[in-house]
Amino acid sequence: MFEQLMRRIDVRARRAADQRRADLARQMAADAPGDVTVQVEDQGIVMSGRGLRRRTALDPALRWIVETRR
Repeated sequence: MFEQLMRRIDVRARRAADQRRADLARQMAADAPGDVTVQVEDQGIVMSGRGLRRRTALDPALRWIVETRR
């Protein structure tokens, strides 16, 4: 009985994490410039775009997208 309870809790926790990840990705995609893509992967969210690392260092708006979603 305890194992069944733990499985249900695990399923609910995974479902909640997946939903939260999808919500964050939607918010980030809405705030990101048009040439930046946001994708949900198994363990997180990936932002990609040409020169994104450099642009993130120079553009406070891009840093804000990442920092406010931690």
